[in-house]
Amino acid sequence: MRLHLIPLVAGLVAATAACGGGSRAASTGDTIKIAALVNQTGPLAQKGVTNNLQMAVDEINAAGGASGRKVELKFYDLGGITPQQGRAAAQKALADTPNALIGPTVSAQTNAFLDLLPAVKVPLINASAQRESDPGQPKGNEWTFRIYHRTDRMAEAISRATAETLKAKNVVVTHSTDDTSTHVKDFVVKDLEAKGVTVRDVVSYAPDATDLTNSALATRGADAVVALGYPQPLALLVKQMRANGIMVPIVFDQGAEAIVRGRLVSGQDLTNTSVLMACAPTVTQNVDPVAKAFVDKFTATYPGSSINGYYYDAVKLIAEGVKNAGSLDPDKLRAGLGAIKGYKGVCGEASADPDQNYIHEYKIVKLDGGEETFGGVISGLTGAY
Repeated sequence: MRLHLIPLVAGLVAATAACGGGSRAASTGDTIKIAALVNQTGPLAQKGVTNNLQMAVDEINAAGGASGRKVELKFYDLGGITPQQGRAAAQKALADTPNALIGPTVSAQTNAFLDLLPAVKVPLINASAQRESDPGQPKGNEWTFRIYHRTDRMAEAISRATAETLKAKNVVVTHSTDDTSTHVKDFVVKDLEAKGVTVRDVVSYAPDATDLTNSALATRGADAVVALGYPQPLALLVKQMRANGIMVPIVFDQGAEAIVRGRLVSGQDLTNTSVLMACAPTVTQNVDPVAKAFVDKFTATYPGSSINGYYYDAVKLIAEGVKNAGSLDPDKLRAGLGAIKGYKGVCGEASADPDQNYIHEYKIVKLDGGEETFGGVISGLTGAY
């Protein structure tokens, strides 16, 4: 699909260059301007998800700002999941000359506007999964940083949980045919086989599938099943496996989080299942005081709102980048974000690597009985395939 630059941002870039400022569009004053590209409406909208960003901003400002600079936050609604909506929201945000962007969570939307960033020199804290948006990759550039999990690291964590924790030797991998799930599947199969695990079958299905009986039956006789995809088909797969007496362990990707919280599957059917999550403060709060402080304050301040530790940490990382930079000069801010090491966030420890990714560990979250419990950490993830 070919996407075209809307005149609004084309004019913005041209006007900035004409004013003798090179290609800089963002403010370099005393206020840190953050633009957040979020799903306030549409199929991925979650109640109060913007509160995670706002609480981080309020905490920074209440403490006197980042290096004395207050943070100003503005939301831009993605309104859906298409690449065009992602690009349009980014163009609106960049027209307001922010110092940094946060979001989106859909990789295709992120990839649709990354080409705009070098000209305006605005760093993005990327909340989507596909590796191709990293620096040096087909869609990426030096202005992209990632707070979210990356597909190949997710695959590495899933493979290690399956092969090392479950000790499975004979595995069936099931996946939705969406881009991200397909990417994860490719890495999982490669990593499992490298660990000496037999991948007996790879079963795919459409993201909107309404009958997964054949997919469920294909898992019979496996030591374990890896299940990748969106919540609704994952829930259907579990139900149809259990209805056919297939009780083998299931290891999910992060798409299964909504299965529990949305009560899409009975607790009994979730017996012997687990999900790999890069950020799970509601689960890790029992072992991580930073996560506990966040969950306690957030639930008290915004009762009923969706918790999203990625968004909260993204704001805090921008503040850390400003502190490291000592200014809002875009090149210094980019360097400051890249210099972050050992930051203790609600998602765990964040350190920028050469690919400008911050997350290097996953949590095993057990789902037995429909309750999320902490099952350990898989750390040292590189995604180096």
